[in-house]
Parts: sequence; C-alpha cells; structure tokens
Amino acid sequence: MPVAPQIPGAPPVPGTTGQGRGPSNQGASSACSRPSSPQGTQAGSGMRSFGPNLPADIVQNPHFLDTRTVAGLSLHRWVRRTEWTTKKQIDQCPTHFIPLHAVLYQGWNSYWIRHIAEGRPTFFAGFRSMTETVFCHALFSKLREESVDLDELGIMLSGARGSHGGMVTNDVKLQASQELASKVVEFMLGLYPQVEYGTASHVASVVNFPDDSTKSFMTRQWKTCRNEREVTSWIESVTLSKSNEKKLVTWSAHVQKWHDDLPASEQAALDQTVANWGVPIRDVAKLKAGSLLRILAVATVLIA
Repeated sequence: MPVAPQIPGAPPVPGTTGQGRGPSNQGASSACSRPSSPQGTQAGSGMRSFGPNLPADIVQNPHFLDTRTVAGLSLHRWVRRTEWTTKKQIDQCPTHFIPLHAVLYQGWNSYWIRHIAEGRPTFFAGFRSMTETVFCHALFSKLREESVDLDELGIMLSGARGSHGGMVTNDVKLQASQELASKVVEFMLGLYPQVEYGTASHVASVVNFPDDSTKSFMTRQWKTCRNEREVTSWIESVTLSKSNEKKLVTWSAHVQKWHDDLPASEQAALDQTVANWGVPIRDVAKLKAGSLLRILAVATVLIA
C-alpha cells in the first residue's frame, strides 16, 4: 500500500509517520531531496511511483533531465531558485516531483485540484503572468456559464465541417480553434482607441513600446555602424519584404516628423529609445540623430 502524504496543518494519518511523497511545511529546498533515480522511488521502497516514466528519447546529463530544447528551454533536473520559485517553496525541487498545488492558481483552494481528485479529465496550459491567468480564468468561467461549445463555434465559423464531409478530426478542431482565437484577438484589438496612421500619437505608440519579436529581429540584423554612410549600407542589407521596403520610405518620414515636433527635452531621449530596440548603446552613442531615426524606422516598420 502507498504511504499517505502528510497535508500541511493536518495531523498524521493513523498508522503512518507522515513521511510520504506528499507536501510538507518545510521549504522546498529541504522537503524535495535529490533522488538518484529520475523516476523517483525505487522498487521495494514501500511507495508507489506515480505518473508515466520519462520518455525513452530524452537526453540526460547530471544537471538536466532533458538537454533538448522546447521553445528554447531545456529541462532542468531541479527547479532553479528564483524569487518566484522561492515564494512557491519549490526551489531546488526535483522537476519530476513539482507539487501541483504549489503552482495552481488559488493553490489548495483551486477547484481544479478537486476536479482531478474526482478522477475527471483535466487539461492545463501555463501562463506567464497573473494578469493572463486571471483573465483566462474569468473568460472560460463565463464561457462555461453560457454553455459555449468552443469546438462547435470554431468549426461553424471556419466552415471546416462542410469541407471535410462531416468528419471532425483533431486537426480540424485545432484549425478551427486557431481561427476562432484570431477572431477574438481581432475583436480585442478593435477595443483600443483608433489612431490615424503616421500621426504623432501613432508613431509614439509604436516607437516607445519595444516589441520583443522585433527587438530580437534587430539584435540579429544589427551590424555596428559609425556614420551615415555605414547606416545606409546596413539598411540596404536588412532583409525586408517588398511591401515593407516600400512602407519604410513613408514610415521613415513619419518617424522623422514625429521627432522634429518633440520638445527639445524629449528629443534628448532618442539615444535610449533606439537602444531599447536592441541596438547596443555603445553604437548608438557614435551616431547622429538623423542616422538614429532611420535605424528606429527600420526597427519599427514591421509593426507600424
């Protein structure tokens, strides 16, 4: 029989010492010891090992359960210590033992941990901020309250059912969900106050809020320039679509006018604005305002 876990604040389960695999009130660094086996407990330990084994094709080393990357991340063998993991008491916890209640929104009070305990199918997707978590929680609570069938709605909007002769495969559902998500995002973008293209407010809304993907584009494309001639050569070497090449001409003019109309005190911030888009500040310091504005136009034309 498996050893029952000791729940924080509860007395030990009769007939046990409370030393199971469950959570404890100790910090994670001490509560989650480093087992020699990536699967956790060994046969004959008196405890049942839960969950599927690690896939056969993973590539392990002493520090990683899997050195291969998914979206740029390898799988650490133990949870890294950060402010967030320390707060959640999971720093240094073996990755394959991360306690579900520690990371669930609302923790032990989560409805979903009860849903799982009832044996009901439950699926998870991670979020990178509490704002995303709270919004999605509220959104899907409302959808369930209104009995909205996302599969049915997505397929209806995409017309996928008719084009596949009534056969609704997982690929069809995925495509329908993506199209439905695009329509929701399109609606949400329409909630922003609309600004006219090229106006000062439009340019400011673009250049003052660096976009991570475009910043990454600039970091990859940038080559150190020391003068206007080298900036011109660099711009000509940047890979842009034909439509964006044409767009760059008018967008550069809008960026120039936006800067010219700024008070002198705000014009002085141009160096930092360009640096915020991924150009090293040491290179920015070598160039004049005209060159920096042309660089800024290139950095922002993809999202203007």
